[in-house]
Amino acid sequence: EPEWYPTSYPTSSSDDSRSEPEWHPTSYPTWEWHPTAVPTQGDCPPDEMLVEITIKTDNKPNETSWHLKRRNVPLSVASKPAGFYTESLKQYYHRYCVPSHQLYEFRIMDSGRDGIQGDHGDGFYELKANGEIEDEGGSFASFAIDYFEGPCDGEYSSFQFKFKTGTNGRFVSYELSSESEQKGLPMKSNSFASPYLQNINMEFLVQECFPTA
Repeated sequence: EPEWYPTSYPTSSSDDSRSEPEWHPTSYPTWEWHPTAVPTQGDCPPDEMLVEITIKTDNKPNETSWHLKRRNVPLSVASKPAGFYTESLKQYYHRYCVPSHQLYEFRIMDSGRDGIQGDHGDGFYELKANGEIEDEGGSFASFAIDYFEGPCDGEYSSFQFKFKTGTNGRFVSYELSSESEQKGLPMKSNSFASPYLQNINMEFLVQECFPTA
């Protein structure tokens, strides 16, 4: 199984791609789920949640791309590559049923580095999970990113912690472990040695749903 790190995430999106953490996969598998029917919230099984993604393109629609993926898993749950959108100022709607009790990353990118809202038209994006807005906007440079979690309920409980790297992130790493065997543990990071993260006191948020039993 390919490795993918770091295992922590910035808590805010950036208008400067230089502050984005580097990702180091050992391979590049791709996969996208293509449902045969478009789900509604009531159609999702009890252990899944509905994710809705709305994109309104600007005047350069071919520059817009996005992906939805699970934490620490290089396979996309869903994605649209640059060039998929071909019509300017058009609203597109996508929805998917995805497993609950997982942390997800939604990232929207613009290859022109000028976002989808501004001089080239009033585009926007909206991300919903189970009917609740998780993120929305359009005014960004290279990318905007959001991390959201399915409900930690029933036999799951939520765990999260925040930390700051300081200005010498190459000396910082973490490891989360348990005295008893626990699915998903140990969870660890490599040092934050990317040159893009040096001299920046980056704040990260680590989240996970863990079984209570």
